[in-house]
Amino acid sequence: MKKLLILSIFTLHLAAYGQQGSFQINGTYPASLAGNKIVLNYQDADKNKKNDTLVLSASKFQFEGKLAAPQKVTISALATTEEPSNSRRNDQRLSFYLEAGKTELSLQSPLSQSLVKAGPEQAYFEAYNQRTAAVKKALDEVYQTYSAAKQAGTDEAMRAYFQGIKTNQGILLEVQKAFFKDYPEARLNLDLLKEQTVIIDAHNFEALFSLLGPGLKNTEEGRSFAEKLAVAQQTAVGKPLIDLHLPNQHGQQMPLSALKGKVVLIEFWASWCAPCRAEAPTLKRAYEQYHPKGFEIYAVSLDDKKEAWLKAIAEDDLPWPQVSDLKGFNSEAAKSYQIRAIPQNILVDEQGTIIAKNLRGISLLDTLADYFNTH
Repeated sequence: MKKLLILSIFTLHLAAYGQQGSFQINGTYPASLAGNKIVLNYQDADKNKKNDTLVLSASKFQFEGKLAAPQKVTISALATTEEPSNSRRNDQRLSFYLEAGKTELSLQSPLSQSLVKAGPEQAYFEAYNQRTAAVKKALDEVYQTYSAAKQAGTDEAMRAYFQGIKTNQGILLEVQKAFFKDYPEARLNLDLLKEQTVIIDAHNFEALFSLLGPGLKNTEEGRSFAEKLAVAQQTAVGKPLIDLHLPNQHGQQMPLSALKGKVVLIEFWASWCAPCRAEAPTLKRAYEQYHPKGFEIYAVSLDDKKEAWLKAIAEDDLPWPQVSDLKGFNSEAAKSYQIRAIPQNILVDEQGTIIAKNLRGISLLDTLADYFNTH
């Protein structure tokens, strides 16, 4: 009987995630919002992006449409002359989970304080926000100290900044894991995983993905995440490097494997990437200190214009090996290491084994110091 019950629940989840359904949003709003335009952003039953718009001219409003599955949507309030893309402030937006059936909204000003009466997916969303409120506030407070830490100009200040981020991100991950365990079929879980696909930490991603319920794993998104995880695991810490064969700025082929026997930082960057360029002083400091001890940087540019690439190398006076096939994010190097955003880097030991990833600022210097002091 227990097996039959589990099978029935699994079948119901598959049906719920696969079905299309009509929705109806009924809402009210305060006089302060009268005359404003509101925009509902969602994906319809055919998975087309929709921006349904109406002007608040009566005491109530209504949106209707069809969904392929429950999803996170946003409503933005704009002046009647504004375009939807102009609404950037978080307090001008309301995010909630929309499902088939009726949803009741009581808009407030600011919009972010509105009240939502919806289905179980919205309840999951609200529960998650409550659980993560404290650690997200702590993270925001750490991020706000960056300017002061940078201005202080000391390793201690930057070390405290990065440690604060690392500590709170670790706490957030544990809260997320507990949420996934408690609500394995919450649609929100797919959105939380999607946020991590730009820069995938294979260990953390697997920890969350393994906690997804069978209904979510069987969705299109779930299957896609499984594929992304499999690829990410190929370049995880502890795995051997994937060799690259790219031309340097002089047109000569320079394979990554030619640097075997050295500790190598594979640095993905581009001339147009301001955060990448801002890392140059730290990279120079690391290079000056550890290059004589066997440290090398293999800088892979994701530029697509050679002139811009060469100009950046000259302007920043970069002395280490530079390579690029000038294909941008379509570069085989970017594809091999799943690089979808920059800056990113990968630290490889003398045997060609990945020992760390995405080290920035003082974190890079500390990691190199620890490595060369113990090897």
